[in-house]
Amino acid sequence: MKELAKHKIFLIFCLAFIVGISLASFLKISFFICYLIFLIALLFLFFGWKNIKIVIIGFSLIFIIFGILRYNFSFPKKTPEKIHFYNKEKVVFEGIVKKVEERFKITELIVEAKSLLLNENFKKIKGKVLVFVSLYSSYQYGDRLKINCQLLEPRPIERFAYHEYLARYDIYSICFPKEIKILKRNQGNFIVSQIFKIKEKIKLAIDQNFTEPEGAVISALLLGIKKEVPQKIKEVFSKTGTGHILAVSGLHVMILTKILLIFFISFFSIKRQNAFYLVSLALIFYVILTGASASAVRAGIMGFLLILAEKIGRKKENINLIIFTASIMLLFNPKLLKSDAGFQLSYLGILGINYLEDFFYQIFKFFPEKKINIRRLLAMTFSAQTFVFPLVLFYWGNLSLGAPIANVLVLSILSYLMALSFLFAFASLIFFPLSKILFFPVWLVLYFIIKILEFFSKIPFFSINFGQINFILVIILYLAIIYFIFIIKKRPSLPI
Repeated sequence: MKELAKHKIFLIFCLAFIVGISLASFLKISFFICYLIFLIALLFLFFGWKNIKIVIIGFSLIFIIFGILRYNFSFPKKTPEKIHFYNKEKVVFEGIVKKVEERFKITELIVEAKSLLLNENFKKIKGKVLVFVSLYSSYQYGDRLKINCQLLEPRPIERFAYHEYLARYDIYSICFPKEIKILKRNQGNFIVSQIFKIKEKIKLAIDQNFTEPEGAVISALLLGIKKEVPQKIKEVFSKTGTGHILAVSGLHVMILTKILLIFFISFFSIKRQNAFYLVSLALIFYVILTGASASAVRAGIMGFLLILAEKIGRKKENINLIIFTASIMLLFNPKLLKSDAGFQLSYLGILGINYLEDFFYQIFKFFPEKKINIRRLLAMTFSAQTFVFPLVLFYWGNLSLGAPIANVLVLSILSYLMALSFLFAFASLIFFPLSKILFFPVWLVLYFIIKILEFFSKIPFFSINFGQINFILVIILYLAIIYFIFIIKKRPSLPI
């Protein structure tokens, strides 16, 4: 009972921290208000220290304040030492390329500023700048550049909060350079540079072996490169509710973790607990390989915590683990909660599976339990879709009625597809000609998936567009879902 109580207390404190970040994300809360809440928390702790419930309330208030302050302090002040202090000015600065992202008509460089030319002398500076250059430029990770441009402040684009989107990456300046000069090469992290070279070699193998659109889809699934996926294919995945397949997610990492554990345990006879360290290194490698995007980092943390839970002998599917993972992500980047739809949908889907999977598992009891457990796949899909559909309607106004069917078909073979994909990638690194043999089963599975999804996407009313709904309706829908969970937990006669 004591251990259970500790778990509940831990969960309450993590939730309080998240509540604090939520409040600060949507409301402007002054330091004076934080100070008042802190005084109230001290009163609770001082006068109620013998009552565990009052003590928990007191510490919860402190964690709420911590969340508020963490969000407020995540925005850097405009000081002469920060590059965004010089927004709207024409500047010359030096920086190192941290990321290269090719879009359809332009290439984006995330440059970490190091120095700025002021009064004919270079002064040390900090901050990131999003630099737009022509498509297929020769710039790469680790290049030290000298850039001449006018710094601009990111602004909203129509209904898209572009400035908030960039702020989650700590980018507060953009520029379209008049002149760029490469000063030095290979100035980035050596290990990261080598991983990117491995990524380029795998991408070369994909380009030489796969036709389109299968090559673009495998690049997105394996390497996190989504830019090459044709818009038509993106719409097919979106209409069928399988768009998450194209983004590096917790699902991919869980499959990767499972494959690696089987590999290390079966082929090298390594004990399961010792395999934890090797799988952890592999997860770090995979996250960097896919570009260390927010979704990849989030998935990597979830995968790491899952194998950590297995190593220390705790239950894997646990609400504490889910909330703790979210807390860790928000501790490092509190802007994700408001500005990252992927973050919101990922955790809502995981929460849906945690609370409703058993309910839907009983609903679909007429499906037999075989090697490919359709009953379990349907339960997971319906539970996740139930939790995410209000937010999907809010962002895109699109509801895929056939998403559960499409997801069952895709998820039933996704593990095999990823295993074959990793085998192909490994072969391309060890003995490149071998990739010309191993690519075919990967291509065949992808061809089958795309054709099936294209068929479903053309069915009338398979996907319905309601238009963007009011956020008040989103709140009402989630209150209804919470009430539904409360009912099925309280009534044992219901199938859960």
